[in-house]
Amino acid sequence: MIDTIRMNINEYELNTPISFLEEVSCKIRVDRRKSRGNRVVGWLDNMKVDIKNKRLTLEGSLSKWMNGHNVYGMEFGQIKEAIDRLGERLGFSLYNARVTRIDIAQTFKMECKVPEYLKRLHYMEGFNNFAFNAHCRYFEEDIKYPELQMCFYDKVKERVEKKERKKIMQYDWDRQQDFLDKNMLLDANLLRYELRILKVRNVFHRKITCLDLFSGDFYGELVELWSDMYERVEKHFDLSELAVMQDWNGISQLKQNCLELCMIAIPSEITNEIEKGFKEGKVSAQNKSNALKLVRKIREEVKKKYAKASLVDELNAKIENEFKNQVVSIEMHDYPLPR
Repeated sequence: MIDTIRMNINEYELNTPISFLEEVSCKIRVDRRKSRGNRVVGWLDNMKVDIKNKRLTLEGSLSKWMNGHNVYGMEFGQIKEAIDRLGERLGFSLYNARVTRIDIAQTFKMECKVPEYLKRLHYMEGFNNFAFNAHCRYFEEDIKYPELQMCFYDKVKERVEKKERKKIMQYDWDRQQDFLDKNMLLDANLLRYELRILKVRNVFHRKITCLDLFSGDFYGELVELWSDMYERVEKHFDLSELAVMQDWNGISQLKQNCLELCMIAIPSEITNEIEKGFKEGKVSAQNKSNALKLVRKIREEVKKKYAKASLVDELNAKIENEFKNQVVSIEMHDYPLPR
């Protein structure tokens, strides 16, 4: 499930010291426009290499490096091999490199068009929710320097837009049991869920190195975080679907239905307006507390009342099954850490 990774290492941290500027720069495709003086920027296949004096930063999709594509994220059993291959190409071991960013991702073949699922991913407390178009939805921490970001998007559309149609069609899809035959791929509904850990040390409260990536315990933490973050996203029907399901018999039922529909449609806006009223002195502290308690109560009732949504259930099941599969993968490939 590991996809994009960013890591850095200093010359003094190597078991056998070498000069990055002298010995690594000759092994990469140097970008002359960005390289000058004691800085060399270039590429090792799809991996970006940035050398500043005696420090080297490596960033890119580990999946593309290993498999030639990132439709799937890197599986646990492949991580050590991928890191070892990178080290061999660069000429030194990456085991002591500090990992500063990790993207955990998986792609799922869905029954319906991807936008139908994305519009049901509605709200996440403490996160901003935004979408560039109907095929992509982001949840990002509502803080100055976000540490976590979630992205759900249409993988086929993303790859076609990147002019990778030829790569898609040539890939040996027989290796991936749950996907359509390769000749039908561009008609597939492929939904991708990525959890981007932008500040690894802050999230895990400790330094993470490449050696940790080989650990079943740490990989288990990654997979569990990926699953837990998805669970925190509130899902719902389209309002048109909900309206059909309602009982509209009587004024009191009408009021209750409208209240529930508002809570589903604009939960963050309601909470924000209560907070805004309190700051402006229009809402007392007691009324603010009572209002927020009522909002939470209604939200919980709505979750229970509309728990069965076919498309949401389908996506929930995909995420749950993937989590279980990854746990099994850890048990199969959790080898002793290299020394």
